[in-house]
Amino acid sequence: MLTTSTDPIKQIAWDYQFSDTSFLCRYFKQHTGQTPQQFRISQAEHPLI
Repeated sequence: MLTTSTDPIKQIAWDYQFSDTSFLCRYFKQHTGQTPQQFRISQAEHPLI
């Protein structure tokens, strides 16, 4: 959803039933090494086609 949606990260956290945005951010960073915002920006600059 981070690459295909323009929804705010807060909405994505809610959609995936995280209790708040910080839990999503910690979970995502633990598994990818970057925050959801950093990932979204990097995908906008270098999309996977």
